[in-house]
Amino acid sequence: MMRTIFFSFITLLIFQTSNAGIYKNFCDLFATNTNFSENFESVCPKIPYRFGHEICESANLNEKVRSDVFSSITTITRWFSGIQKILPTILEEVFVKLNGPSNLNVFELGSGSGIGSEILSNYFHKHHPESNTNFYITDLYPQIDAWEGLIARSKKNNDNNIYFIKTPVNFSSFAQDIPPPTYANKKNLIIVVSAFHHIPNENLDPFFEQAKKMEAHVLVIEPLERDFYSLFIAIAATAPATLSPIFSSVGWSERLRMIFTHWVFPIVPFIFIHDGFMSVLRQRTDDDFNNFLNSNPNTTPYKLSSKSGLGQFKNYNYKLFEYKPK
Repeated sequence: MMRTIFFSFITLLIFQTSNAGIYKNFCDLFATNTNFSENFESVCPKIPYRFGHEICESANLNEKVRSDVFSSITTITRWFSGIQKILPTILEEVFVKLNGPSNLNVFELGSGSGIGSEILSNYFHKHHPESNTNFYITDLYPQIDAWEGLIARSKKNNDNNIYFIKTPVNFSSFAQDIPPPTYANKKNLIIVVSAFHHIPNENLDPFFEQAKKMEAHVLVIEPLERDFYSLFIAIAATAPATLSPIFSSVGWSERLRMIFTHWVFPIVPFIFIHDGFMSVLRQRTDDDFNNFLNSNPNTTPYKLSSKSGLGQFKNYNYKLFEYKPK
C-alpha cells in the first residue's frame, strides 16, 4: 500500500510541477548532504502560487469518503500536530491586539470536523469563564453528526458556549448564510483554520466584503506555507492518517468503512497526498496579501499582521486582519 502511495505522489508531483521546474529542485534537495530542515531555502527556490483542484472540495465526492477524510484530519490534528496548544496560544495573542475576548462571537468558517472551535471553546470555558465568548461552527458541507457529538462532549464539561450553523455557509456569502441576528451589533471575529487556501483569488474580494458587512476581524491560521518544508510536512501527514481507523472516535460501522477506505482501497491516503500537495501550492505569503489589500476597495478597513514558525514542528502561522474603519 505504501509503495502505491509513494509512486502516486511522485507521479502527481511530476505532472503538477514540471512546468515550474520544482521537481528537479525537489530531487536536488534530497541529493545534498546538508542538514535537511535547515537548507530548504538555500537548495530550493520559492514555490510559485497555483490554485489547483483539491479532491476534497468536489461536490461530487461521496459524502462518506469526505467524512472519512475529515475523521483522518481530526486524528492527525488531535494526536500529532500539537494544535491543542497552538490555537489557544494564537488566540490569546490576538486578543491582546483586540483588547480582550469579552462578549465576542467567534465564527469558524470551513470548520470541517469542528475540532478548532471545540479546542478553543473548551479552553476559554476553563481559562476565561467570565468572557462570555461564543463559538460557532460552520462549513459548506455541514458535518451535523460530528458536530452534535462534539457539542455533547463539551456540555459534559459544562461548556455551553459552542454552537453550529446547520445550513451550508459559503466563503463568498457567509454574512447572509449566517443568520444576521447572530452577529448584528456585536463584536465579531472570523477564524479560518487550515481552510483559507480553499478560497481562489477571484473570491478574496467577496470574502472581505462579507467580513466588512459583519464588521468582523479575520484570523487565518494555516499549518503550511508555500515552501518545501511544508510540502514535506503535508506528505508526511499521510503516515499517521493511515492510523485513523484505529484512533478515530467513531462507531464500529464507520470504523469498518474507514478500514476499507484507508487500507483495503486506500483512497483517503491518496486524497491526503494530492490535496496536501495542492494545499502547499495555494498558500499565500504576506506579500501576496499586502498586494491584495492595497489594490481592493473592500479591504480598506483591514490591516495585516502575522507570525510564523509556530508549533512543535514550526509549521503553523497566522495572519490577523484587523477591522479598523475610519
